[in-house]
Amino acid sequence: MRFVHKKDDKKFFLNKELHLTHQHSPHANETDEHYCRRWISLKVLQDIVKTNEDHVFDMQISHYPDSKHSYLIFSSATRDPFKTNQYRSVSVGLLINQQLKRKIAFWDDPTIPRFNVGVTCERCAISDCKERIVPPIILQKEQKNLQIEHVVNDLFTQFS
Repeated sequence: MRFVHKKDDKKFFLNKELHLTHQHSPHANETDEHYCRRWISLKVLQDIVKTNEDHVFDMQISHYPDSKHSYLIFSSATRDPFKTNQYRSVSVGLLINQQLKRKIAFWDDPTIPRFNVGVTCERCAISDCKERIVPPIILQKEQKNLQIEHVVNDLFTQFS
């Protein structure tokens, strides 16, 4: 994935993505939602802006509680050579499965930070997220619709 970020802007844009086997989370959203601020892809962009370094690299294990998948993520941020005050990060995420565990000996190194992450704040079920920048409004709406559906189904069952 490649994200771009402008200095002093609160938005991050996913402008390139490649999924080699099938479409994994995360992937680009076209609805102007706010990508999870726990992602290492965004953290390295925030770090490079703060530190004014030429290059920032980091890694983490991201766990998506909704899908039960975890990924080993490597992320690198640099200045955009073509645009002033703009930065970009490139991240490679590897699904942690039995094959990865056999091939990468350090996959479970305890020094690698681990985070529960969501895709966007608007859809995230992580209730104690300190990085959340907007409420989970889409998730709340989906939950409300499910509750209504259950009530309607119960009424239908009672009267049929």
